[in-house]
Amino acid sequence: MAHASTAAAEDSCPLLLGKNKLPRHREADTSEGRVVERIADFQGPGGIIDLVYSAVFTRGIEKVKQECLLEAGELPLVPRNFDCWLCSTELLSLLMRGSALGNVGAHTAEGSPNTTWDGHNTIGLLSKSEKDKGVPIADALKNPLTPVWILHGGDHFTVAWCSAATPAEPGSKFLLHHWNGLPPGGPRLADLEITAIKGAISHGTSPSKFYKPEPGEIEEVVQADPDDKTDFPGQYRKWRYEVMLAFDRPDLQGEQRPVDALPEPKFQQEDPRYQRPGAWRCCLCYDRRFKTMDFSLVPADSPDWCQKCSRSRKECGWSLWIPFAELPPKRQAWCMSQYAKKIEPLLWTKWPEAEILEVSGRELPDC
Repeated sequence: MAHASTAAAEDSCPLLLGKNKLPRHREADTSEGRVVERIADFQGPGGIIDLVYSAVFTRGIEKVKQECLLEAGELPLVPRNFDCWLCSTELLSLLMRGSALGNVGAHTAEGSPNTTWDGHNTIGLLSKSEKDKGVPIADALKNPLTPVWILHGGDHFTVAWCSAATPAEPGSKFLLHHWNGLPPGGPRLADLEITAIKGAISHGTSPSKFYKPEPGEIEEVVQADPDDKTDFPGQYRKWRYEVMLAFDRPDLQGEQRPVDALPEPKFQQEDPRYQRPGAWRCCLCYDRRFKTMDFSLVPADSPDWCQKCSRSRKECGWSLWIPFAELPPKRQAWCMSQYAKKIEPLLWTKWPEAEILEVSGRELPDC
């Protein structure tokens, strides 16, 4: 006999069992046939609600509750936020593999590999949270059995797929199709040409460590060249970037770079290729800008002296303007994450730093 709340839900949603209150079917083949018979109902108005109810009833309400609360999960399955109803990873898991265990990360709460998706990864998942929060997605989801991925853009889900297995070799090219079914970015089907510059990631990456920058290394990217942004809109690989070089700072803590680690490129402060005439940015004043709340440049009529810190230009240092192609990989990655379209850093969690072009010449799709 159905639970009281279950029965009430079934009364309000007859599509769950068929309009004539057909009994539940325990055999997978029989259940599949019943769903196929009513596929138009699931695709019609309100059908998505029926699909969620069906998934919950199939698993069992108490079982779903129990699974949702494991590994720091939470209820409800469809939380309300930003004046919208959002799909939780627990609901996504329920629809993808039949259980409401919502951990899609590469590790369990104890830090061991998350293998619960192994064998349940006919389709995969890529998530923006991997870039935002540094939590890699489970290997099985990043490498599904078929080349189909749900893309989690933060508060929205879209889907991307290939007609054949995607190559993993660096420099390989392939066509990726992307579907966004909801406004404002959709409905839209886009064909994306992917150049996997560094190939594909197959396993979760380890968190990067912070090494104290040495004098001459780039310590910070200040901004992209405003003129380049105007001349080449959206083409951040063609822009120059204002950067600050590191200087000796005894107060800054960081691990020593291992001897066998590749050294960071170093730049010369007076390299003529990276200079810019006119007003200039003082390195020392920029470093303490949040204490002084002074973000202004040194005026052009004072080319050799900073009045704010009372030091010569050579003593305090100044910013350089370096083309994207000459930036170290770590700084290129930062620029890309800042200026890329939303879909790019999401796809980079699978194909790092890939070049992504919309085949028809339109802007890249939203996700």
